[in-house]
Formats: sequence, C-alpha cells, structure tokens
Amino acid sequence: MSSYRTKKQAVVHAPRSAKAIVPYCQLDFRTTAEMKNQLALYMRPICPGQRVEIDTAANQILVNGEHRYNFELIDPRRPSLSKGVMF
Repeated sequence: MSSYRTKKQAVVHAPRSAKAIVPYCQLDFRTTAEMKNQLALYMRPICPGQRVEIDTAANQILVNGEHRYNFELIDPRRPSLSKGVMF
C-alpha cells in the first residue's frame, strides 16, 4: 500500500454523449476506496436519493445497479509559468 496521495480529475459523461458534467470532480486520494467515496460524493447532487456505485475496472458509474455514466481520470492542469519574471 502506497503512502503518497494522488491528485486527479474525473471527467464524468453519459455513455452516448460526449458532453461532460461540469465542473470536473477534483480527486485527492490514497486508495481506490477513497477515490470511490469521493466520486460517489460528487455524484450525490447529480443523482439525488439514488444508490451510486463506482466500478473502477470498467470506469463506470452505476446508479441503482444500472450503468448510467462513464468516467475517466486525467491529470490536473499544471499552472503555466509566468513569462514576465526573470531571475
């Protein structure tokens, strides 16, 4: 088990749609269980009162046992360097 934390963004979209849910989910996790919990908390306002499960093997989000959303993990954007400062 690793002791470092991983920062990723989760882009969530419907299976037949290229339009992603905005804003992206900002994840900061150590284990896959932590990642699943954070992603489920992100989905709570989108699917209120429904049971949300995360399948990390297939990158799917199941709502009430039915495949409704896909997700992909991407690295967060790095801040660009300022060109006006010289040392």
